[in-house]
Amino acid sequence: MTAVQRAAHFPAVNDALRQRAALVRAAVFQREDFVFAELRKAISWSRTRPRLFHYRTRSGGEVDFMLEDAAGRCVGIEVKAGASAGGRDFRGLRELGETLGERFLYGLLLYAGREPVPFGKKLHAVPLENLWTVAAEHVSGLEDGMEAEETP
Repeated sequence: MTAVQRAAHFPAVNDALRQRAALVRAAVFQREDFVFAELRKAISWSRTRPRLFHYRTRSGGEVDFMLEDAAGRCVGIEVKAGASAGGRDFRGLRELGETLGERFLYGLLLYAGREPVPFGKKLHAVPLENLWTVAAEHVSGLEDGMEAEETP
């Protein structure tokens, strides 16, 4: 019998596990809302004004945020509540990269860890606390090689 199966026999432990799972889900959603708000701010001062999307496939793959510039170049951003990142956390970003091909510039996983970590070509885990630097660099990165738009 596994620990989870044994825990099911103890209602108090089972309730505690359910509550912890609910807290983790809430933390992820709160972080996603926070990241959404910060990206919207960064987009408001960007010269190219990339469009912001949520990406989901029929097979269930998803990326929390996708920024696309007028030339169709894209950056994917996934938000994770945990303090560690692993290869499986990049599944949606990898799918996005395969789908977009050359249009895919890079994928970022914002997480609760302390260090930026590369996860292969064009994929990086970046601490959530670096969001402002990341947003500034990557929204500006979409602007590289493009003509500045006139602002009214």
